[in-house]
Amino acid sequence: MKTNRLETSSAVYMGHMFCFPTRMKTFSGNTASIKSIKKVNVGAFPFLPNSTALMEEFLDELILDSPEKAYERSTRPRGTESYYEDKLSGKDVLVGSLKDKAQLAVCFEHKFYHIPLKHLFSEQTVLTQLKFVAIYQSRTLFGEKESGVSWLGQIERWEVVPRGQIKERPTRRGREGELYVRFTIKEWTRLPRVVKPGGNFVYSHLFTTKYILDRAGELAELRLSTEEELSDWREKRRLGKVKVELDHEYVDKAGKVLGVRVDR
Repeated sequence: MKTNRLETSSAVYMGHMFCFPTRMKTFSGNTASIKSIKKVNVGAFPFLPNSTALMEEFLDELILDSPEKAYERSTRPRGTESYYEDKLSGKDVLVGSLKDKAQLAVCFEHKFYHIPLKHLFSEQTVLTQLKFVAIYQSRTLFGEKESGVSWLGQIERWEVVPRGQIKERPTRRGREGELYVRFTIKEWTRLPRVVKPGGNFVYSHLFTTKYILDRAGELAELRLSTEEELSDWREKRRLGKVKVELDHEYVDKAGKVLGVRVDR
């Protein structure tokens, strides 16, 4: 097991801006050249020692912009939007719960995680995309300080086996023939920050992306999936702590995201 350092991110801006000498009195922020900048990142600013207000306003916006805003500002080649959507929508992380506290130690010692195959029947296509398993530690089993998602394991391989073949964890009588998915983990790694429950729970399991997991502060954020939800989330995170509201307290039973707000 090992720990990771926090990742850094940056925003790249592409565009063409020109500065020309004229007074603000003869120039409006609603003119074509300013509207063009806001729309496609191409345009012109008035710029003299005492006429820099529009340029200052624009630079302030750039500094506060999230990567999504930078993306929306720039002109993009054909196909970029579909690529961006695919990049964020591929669910490659299984967030799984534990039956008891002892299971966590077994997962670490034998580098594996298992889950009933029947739990994945409705999402079998996701199974082939998975690259990681994250472990949810409930408040009931681990207490307030240790609750949440702290550990991530890179999947080395997976296989479907009868429960009786998983010898590391005793099985109940009569369930030996039930099919399970066994994930062999290359290494368990502590996340740079814990994804806290924040008033929510995981009943069984859920799927999310590594992109969201690396940035989430609370469980409900792992439920975000559409480009619109992600963009709204990233924008509001820059204003403070974000609260994602779901239609169920169990994240894996939630049907939809009700909203994203800044938690004052």
